[in-house]
Amino acid sequence: MYEENGVPSFGRTQAVLTDITDRLAAEKALRESEARYRELFEQAAGGIYRSSPDGTFLTINPGLARIFGFTRQEEMLAWMDKNEAKSLYVKPGRRQEFIAAMDDQGQVADFESEVRHRSGGTIWISENARTVRDKHGHALYYEGFVTDITARRHLEEEMARASKLEAVGLLAGGIAHDYN
Repeated sequence: MYEENGVPSFGRTQAVLTDITDRLAAEKALRESEARYRELFEQAAGGIYRSSPDGTFLTINPGLARIFGFTRQEEMLAWMDKNEAKSLYVKPGRRQEFIAAMDDQGQVADFESEVRHRSGGTIWISENARTVRDKHGHALYYEGFVTDITARRHLEEEMARASKLEAVGLLAGGIAHDYN
């Protein structure tokens, strides 16, 4: 503002200062927390996913891609785009059992299924998952953890065969003893 004689006049200046130290600290803590979560998600040995109720994977971690024989998540997502979710399961009705359990109980624990692998073979997985619903109770998506249990299933099958062979051996020994 100028006075009447054209000489500048400096009036009052008002300023409002706000201490944003707490906000900056909170933003930094949030960034660090997100980085820790992302690292946990990306480095997890097991598979982690989020999928729509129709079976479309919305998010997967590298661990899930590895379980199915892929080197990158994008490869698996592209492969899944070409295949329906129900075709992932060796037994066609198994996906419906999964959906029914998720609808009824809102979660599954140790849900075992034989599924197709990228190589064309099959593997066994165990899933622990939950349903995330909207405020009206409709399923928005499923979140889950997948573990490859193929080695365990093969060991169980071998143990079952060995038990059968042992039982046959005992029976044969008993019969031989009776004939003597």
